[in-house]
Amino acid sequence: MATGKRLPGDAFTIRYPELDPTWNFDFDDRGEITRRLPRLAALYPE
Repeated sequence: MATGKRLPGDAFTIRYPELDPTWNFDFDDRGEITRRLPRLAALYPE
């Protein structure tokens, strides 16, 4: 849009890998965060 031209068809694309399903949990659950990421949880106590 800045140049007024379209990107060529062979322009780069970004493909993200699939997320590991074991990390599909509620990040707002303090108990789960403490269990899975204890050192990180210790840095940010409630």
